[in-house]
Amino acid sequence: MKYKIQRTCRVERRDMVVSHPDYGAVTVLCVRDKLEAVVDAARRWGVQWSDIARECTFTPAPDGKDETA
Repeated sequence: MKYKIQRTCRVERRDMVVSHPDYGAVTVLCVRDKLEAVVDAARRWGVQWSDIARECTFTPAPDGKDETA
């Protein structure tokens, strides 16, 4: 049985867009840092995060607020 996990953002977390030349772009929600963002994106793409981490670029999500500032 699958359960839907609802994440709630806290002050130190933010939404990010992770882009890769081969896999495109994906928005990851409520991440603390780039490592957590690339791991979440790699899961969605079905690849190992360590194989794609160097080629990824990270930008703040356009809809999300950066609450760390």
